[in-house]
Amino acid sequence: MRELFRKSAACVGLVLCGLFLTSARQLPPPNDSDDAPHQSQDTDSTVPPGCVKLFGSIQCGEEEPLLASRLLANGPQPETATDPLRPAVVSFVRNNWPFVIDFQAEPGTRTVLKVKLYHRRWILPYLENAYQQVLGEDEQAGERQVIKIEAIDLGDASVATGAGEVRVARYDIRSYRLDGDTYRREQGKLVRAPVKIFGIGAGPRAVGSITLRDVRFGPASLQIPAAGAPPAMTSFQYVLLRPYDVVSAGVERDCPGAGCRWAGQALSPSAGSVGLSPPRQWPVRRNAKPGLYRLQVRAWLNCQGSTPAERFVDCGDEAAWASGFSDDIVVER
Repeated sequence: MRELFRKSAACVGLVLCGLFLTSARQLPPPNDSDDAPHQSQDTDSTVPPGCVKLFGSIQCGEEEPLLASRLLANGPQPETATDPLRPAVVSFVRNNWPFVIDFQAEPGTRTVLKVKLYHRRWILPYLENAYQQVLGEDEQAGERQVIKIEAIDLGDASVATGAGEVRVARYDIRSYRLDGDTYRREQGKLVRAPVKIFGIGAGPRAVGSITLRDVRFGPASLQIPAAGAPPAMTSFQYVLLRPYDVVSAGVERDCPGAGCRWAGQALSPSAGSVGLSPPRQWPVRRNAKPGLYRLQVRAWLNCQGSTPAERFVDCGDEAAWASGFSDDIVVER
């Protein structure tokens, strides 16, 4: 794998470079969490479950079927997939589904997958780990890796919700710095390290290898057009190894605020056919902000497009999904 990775600069994408698919490692994940503490439950008997009373007003978390209906319509939602310290994607999970990820971490780190089922709460709806698994460790870190998990075992969470039911979940990818073979801590807290995600997916349609891959976005740099000049055009393509009901694409900007990332739609939802996609373009206009931009492509099965929102739990393998991400491009004044 290391030799292949070193050659990657001279070839185009994973399809031509031929990165190997390997299994997740049987190493211990951290035995504590670096996430926010559990919110306290409102003890007022007049407040419904999943709600809190704030300044005399009852605020409730969203019902899971409503969230599921948006995922079926719009695909997996990369909440912070381009944030290297806390990449996460919200989509569907099912007990014993396979999972695959294409990522690159730093040397001296250990990277962990955490699957967190949705719970109807006003804040912190994704908190408890239903499943966690070490993906890669420092002897491979620094190199791009494709890791497969044969089956996500939801354990007690699956028993509580129904063994074959589909659930909304958040897939968190966390990379932690190591001191030798132990997790480094500062002031008692785990120390995160950046990790870059190139592809991620769950469900039989999405796994085998990375079935949405080779996301290309270029040129590597371009200038924001002057007043009166036409937009500067980027181009992009991607590869699907299996057909999907729907594919869409959008562009994000690397910036610190949650609301500043979305830069625009690059591809409206359309059917996803096997093979290399046609070349498409996305305009950089005069009002664009300088910085790093990245393309994200989403592909998913939409439960045959006819399931009522409240029955999304019965979608089975027809809720599989995948997301792919390009390298960054630089937009300058």
